[in-house]
Amino acid sequence: MEESTDFSKVLLDDMTAAFKRLKDDHPRERRTCVRAAFAAIEGHLAGLCQELLAKAAGGLTETERMTLREETYRVDGNGEIRTIPAHLPLKQRIRLVTGIVKKLHPEYEIDFRSAAWQSLMLGLDVRHRLTHPKNRKDMDVESSEVQATINGVFWFLMQVISSGEDGITAYLEKNRARFTLADLDRYGPGIPLSQLLGVTRNIAPPGEAGPTGLEPFGDGD
Repeated sequence: MEESTDFSKVLLDDMTAAFKRLKDDHPRERRTCVRAAFAAIEGHLAGLCQELLAKAAGGLTETERMTLREETYRVDGNGEIRTIPAHLPLKQRIRLVTGIVKKLHPEYEIDFRSAAWQSLMLGLDVRHRLTHPKNRKDMDVESSEVQATINGVFWFLMQVISSGEDGITAYLEKNRARFTLADLDRYGPGIPLSQLLGVTRNIAPPGEAGPTGLEPFGDGD
């Protein structure tokens, strides 16, 4: 458990540090922000997969266990069964894991029609473009794309990873001096991110207007 908590803290430290550097509004920092946000998603999703395998294996089918491990099997020329990697795209892994959690806990609800899910998918397109650039233009990241990424990643952390838990909330409260609530709301004018993070217990639905009087970061290009 300690190792898992430390892993989460490293991911969140890197992500929040990247968000704070957005104040400089340098193109490099925009790219770093997207990469750090999706590293946090990938790492926390992997942790949730491991938790399901460790704590709920008895309620899973063999196919589900195999898919959570991102493995498949084949028979080689000698008739021996070999385990081979079977990497799933992030979108499919999120849908798989949330579907398994809902099967185990029917009260668990994720709205994949929400504006925040669409923001996450937009951010994912940007991450793919940065990871596999074909030209110089692929390295450009608009302010709106950064904002979509931030909205999407916090929705993911609160709705997919921290549902019913206080891990993300406790982290932010402990590090409040380093990353203020004003910063959070300023970085996500479409959604009050301080509320999504659980710092206040009144969590606003994705898509509601954020606090007034706060200017979005960047030049608005």
